[in-house]
Parts: sequence; C-alpha cells; structure tokens
Amino acid sequence: MDPDIVIEGYTTDGQIDEAIERRQESFGSIPVVAIDDSIIFVTKSDPTIEYAGKLLDCEAQAEKLIEFRSSILNEINSTVKDIPEDEKVRVYYAEGPKG
Repeated sequence: MDPDIVIEGYTTDGQIDEAIERRQESFGSIPVVAIDDSIIFVTKSDPTIEYAGKLLDCEAQAEKLIEFRSSILNEINSTVKDIPEDEKVRVYYAEGPKG
C-alpha cells in the first residue's frame, strides 16, 4: 500500500512503546506515530483530532470534524435529556484483546 505514515491507535495499558517499536521495525523508514485512541470516547476526542490535524497538515478539516462532533453530541443530549435514567438504554462497547 506504500503509505507515507502509519498512525497507531493505543490505549494506556503500558504496552505502547513495545508496540510502536515492533510496528516501526516492520514498516522500516515509514514513520509510525501513536495517537491516543480515546477518540472513541466522543467527549474526550478533541485533543486527538487536533493533533491528527496538525500531524497531517489539515487543521481546518480537523476543526470542522470537532465542530461536527460537538453539534451531533449536543443534538443527542438534547434528544435524551427528558428520558428518565431508569428508561435509558445502556450499551457496553468493547474492542481489543481485553474487551
């Protein structure tokens, strides 16, 4: 695929250094960059989006994504604000080897 850069998402389980080193070895001269994958946590994603925007030289697009995320989250919060807590649907989302 010959990418210009590899972006590795990571969690804070303490294994990032080894994972990045292995990934860098496999990609040789193609830079491997780790970003905090807390982007899946919608309310904590802005710093990661901003960083990726700077990294990829597309800050304006990153800002648009942040604004979009904010507007959608506001719409969701407005829609569910009147639902009693005991009637809200609960969802468990997991990924990765530890789920």
